[in-house]
Amino acid sequence: MTSRYWIRVPYIALSSGEGIDSLIDFCRASRAHGVLLFTANVDTEPGLLDVDDVQKRTTRLKSVVPLFRDAGLDVHINVHSTLGHGSPTIN
Repeated sequence: MTSRYWIRVPYIALSSGEGIDSLIDFCRASRAHGVLLFTANVDTEPGLLDVDDVQKRTTRLKSVVPLFRDAGLDVHINVHSTLGHGSPTIN
């Protein structure tokens, strides 16, 4: 079985559009097979966002998917980070 190398990308890295070219360059230089694009910012937000936020963020992520695919990278969108990440009420 061949290992595959994926780079996890939190939403904040893609929200403004700045730095996406550099991120793609990094992915290619590191010989990653693809990226996991998150709708959340992993540890800095609750694990579950409200539906409106997820829909807005997913729309944004869908607009950058072709950039990664054109660079030869596989793309997956992860709509939920691990439950409880970033939640101050979870011990």
